[in-house]
Amino acid sequence: MSNSKNLKKYLIDDEYLFDPKNNGNVIMLSGVWGSGKTHFWKNRIEPELEKLSDDNKAYVYVSLYGKENTESIKNEILLKAYESVKKENGTLTRTASVFNTTIKYVPSISLFGAKIDLNSINHFFTSKKVNEAKEYLLDGGLICVDDFERKSENISLNDLFGLFTQLSQDMKCKMVLILNSDVFEGKEAVIFRNVKEKTVNKFLHFSPSIDELYQSVFDEDKYKTLLPFQDNINEWIKHTEELNARLYIQVLDNCLEWVSKDFSVDALKALTYISIFFSKHHFTLEYRAETNTNIYTVVDYFLHKGFYEIASFLTRTAPQLFLRENPLELSETTQILMSHINKHKKDDKTEHSEDYLQRENEEIEKHRSLIVDFVKYVYILKVDVGIELDTYLRVNNFVKNGILLKDN
Repeated sequence: MSNSKNLKKYLIDDEYLFDPKNNGNVIMLSGVWGSGKTHFWKNRIEPELEKLSDDNKAYVYVSLYGKENTESIKNEILLKAYESVKKENGTLTRTASVFNTTIKYVPSISLFGAKIDLNSINHFFTSKKVNEAKEYLLDGGLICVDDFERKSENISLNDLFGLFTQLSQDMKCKMVLILNSDVFEGKEAVIFRNVKEKTVNKFLHFSPSIDELYQSVFDEDKYKTLLPFQDNINEWIKHTEELNARLYIQVLDNCLEWVSKDFSVDALKALTYISIFFSKHHFTLEYRAETNTNIYTVVDYFLHKGFYEIASFLTRTAPQLFLRENPLELSETTQILMSHINKHKKDDKTEHSEDYLQRENEEIEKHRSLIVDFVKYVYILKVDVGIELDTYLRVNNFVKNGILLKDN
């Protein structure tokens, strides 16, 4: 059984999230960045939590994005807890998600064209409704907290996890924390290791395969038009070895628009690869022919910055290394490039400043992922193979500009 199916079975079918014995537990759902944790939760788990309200228990989903202190997080939780059971005042909870609920509001504002009486939010916290909200969380409510990578620097991890501990223990509600495995760095990483050991009761690892993650994204109704190409797109994505739901959505959205405007389906492979490359690096893979060498936009980037050896490696040396019968390991790309540059400098009779050599090596380190992916997509995946140049350039232009017009 797949990882996501196992998790759903454990959390929903086996009723971990509904079992009173687990009240007061803090559950951490972690995995690598982009692996689709939020997509899994929102699409596979959240719809099953509606039945909590049948027992007058609240389910609350809160993003840390835009929150400047723990008080605003707590206030939003209470607002959403009340609304999740009462099914009213939805505008209040959406407003609370946008604005910090601890500052003093002006009497009213216009939010997305609708006039909101913000005094009603303040009134919520001075009325019996706030006590009702607490009752809905007490002994069986569920709070999910997401977007840890967007946490404000103004909120310390100690305070944040202190809030989680307080809510889970005082309210005897369950808390689910969705985060990336490596979301914190430096001092925060050290603090995180300490606080999670003291706070978290259950660790769950989200690690879908590419097939599994792709299928979960493709299941959306809007992609039905792409059913004839579902397996092909999946196979091309597998060749990239990218495990990232956001990339898959970008690919499928682009393919959907391309097919809907009746352009050649032969270009879908190139569109898949170029969409992923652009999403990761903000470069397309278009090129111009120059003395029998294809000068790609990535190569132009290094040429314009004056790093000619990097550009030469990508256009002349790399094809010799990666288009042969037994290509080198892709992981060796930057080491080979650095060795190539250092050797070239030694053999060159002209004087080169050590400062320039150092800056070139620093440029390689800075753009390691870009360089490796360029070699991978151009020389290993051969992104432009099998389609006419005009179509290939149209694909690049569409990905770069986001505009695809039908031919007259």
